[in-house]
Amino acid sequence: MRIVSALVAGLLVGFTASGCGDTCSQLCQEAGDFHDRCLDSWGQTWGSLGYADRGEFVAKCDEGVRASLECAGTWCADSNPDDPDAAEDCVANRELGILRGCEADKETYRQPCQDYWMSLVQFGDPVLDTDPTTCFEEEDEG
Repeated sequence: MRIVSALVAGLLVGFTASGCGDTCSQLCQEAGDFHDRCLDSWGQTWGSLGYADRGEFVAKCDEGVRASLECAGTWCADSNPDDPDAAEDCVANRELGILRGCEADKETYRQPCQDYWMSLVQFGDPVLDTDPTTCFEEEDEG
């Protein structure tokens, strides 16, 4: 358990120091701004999308990023219980993946409001998932 706690703490410090936290926090802010700007054109409100307001959306987005980081630390420690160096490398790779995901997702919020909305509703009711954490089980069972 000690290695898990150390990795999670180190990951959160590294996330903030590396700029990953800034990138992902910026993503959450941009997503909040985008949705706030587009709600009227979609005929929606924050409430109809499941959030009290923009602030709650951004906070849940930030929570999702933090949960992903904590999950990465736990997953890496559990996957490498006898090799702290391998666990640290794993954490660094997971952090990089999260950072790249945040950078790539920013493009989503640069498209026209209607294009984004159509991508949400084409398969049913729109769902704005601000907690994508899976703790990597699904992607790694493959």
